[in-house]
Amino acid sequence: MEQTRKVLLRKLSFRPTISELKDKQIIKFNDYVEVTEAEMYDRKGDKPWTKLTPAEKALIRKELNDFKATEMDVHAESRIYTRFHRP
Repeated sequence: MEQTRKVLLRKLSFRPTISELKDKQIIKFNDYVEVTEAEMYDRKGDKPWTKLTPAEKALIRKELNDFKATEMDVHAESRIYTRFHRP
């Protein structure tokens, strides 16, 4: 167990620093920032799920549960972890 713990700590601390990423030219930062005007537009997204009726929502849940139960490939030992939605 101690060996597993050391390996885990080693993997977590492997993350490179910003300066290492710059040196390897993996990331680049510009010295200057350009600011321009943008057109005003409606940034609100359409939320079609807010217009669903309870019956439509139930149908979607049923379809999803049916898919998970019959078509979705899941390892036999992992089936117990499959989350089904309330009808």
